[in-house]
Amino acid sequence: MGKVKYVVVGRGNPQNREEEKKYYACAKSADEITLEDMSRQIEKNCTLTSTDIMAVLNATDEMIREHLAKGMIVRIGNLGHVRLALSSKGALSPDQFTSANITRAKVVFTPSKATKKALKILEYEKYREKEDTKEEGNDTSGEG
Repeated sequence: MGKVKYVVVGRGNPQNREEEKKYYACAKSADEITLEDMSRQIEKNCTLTSTDIMAVLNATDEMIREHLAKGMIVRIGNLGHVRLALSSKGALSPDQFTSANITRAKVVFTPSKATKKALKILEYEKYREKEDTKEEGNDTSGEG
């Protein structure tokens, strides 16, 4: 398993702008993977075709959205679960609160115990800018 790359970023205290900045780790995304990419990788480890796997993943995506819209918590196996959380404007009393006070909905992901355990054993490595620079003509990303 690879090491998680991180960068160090300075952040001021928003409650005390006079206070000196402190520096914190911020995960550096290496890249991204699409459902199509994952389906091709999964295909190598089972008897299903990539098309079959994509159908299941797309149906799962639809089911998650459908059940979240019903206010349900959706458990996703050993990965964790997702649920809705709401942001709203305050009202002076419960009687004055209406659905118009709700400003947005967001999805909250809570990892399972297995996922939390996997996160505890991650290894970290400081990101070096040189790692990301590619010599002209040697871009192997497949883009461009």
